[in-house]
Amino acid sequence: MITSIARFAVRHAVPVLVSWALVVVAFGLLGRGVEDKVLPSLLFVPGTESDHWREVRQGSFNESLIVLLVGPRQAIDRQGAALAGALERRPLTRAISPWSGSGKELTALRPSPRAAVINDSTARRSRSAPSASAAFTLT
Repeated sequence: MITSIARFAVRHAVPVLVSWALVVVAFGLLGRGVEDKVLPSLLFVPGTESDHWREVRQGSFNESLIVLLVGPRQAIDRQGAALAGALERRPLTRAISPWSGSGKELTALRPSPRAAVINDSTARRSRSAPSASAAFTLT
């Protein structure tokens, strides 16, 4: 059976290739716009680190920039608060940082006196651009 199919494909190579090309084009045309109709499924296991960060980011916008500040405590307190405030004042931006207010979830953003994390979420139209991260050493 398979040898007869292979023999047919070799003897009639051009019509077989054209047929396959037509099938690929037809599937391509059928699949246009499917990406906008399909929603990604997200799986979060309770108690995991990814579930914890999803809860921390609850209510933020589409994309985020994670900023890690590392340096002496006084420099982080001074420059980190100013940076978080500047990010918060930008249009369509929400900065979640240790200086955002109070709450036990915000303590995770200040893992040590010499480090702090700012989660800067922005509203955007495009879903294709990836999230970004940056690390700064403060002096």
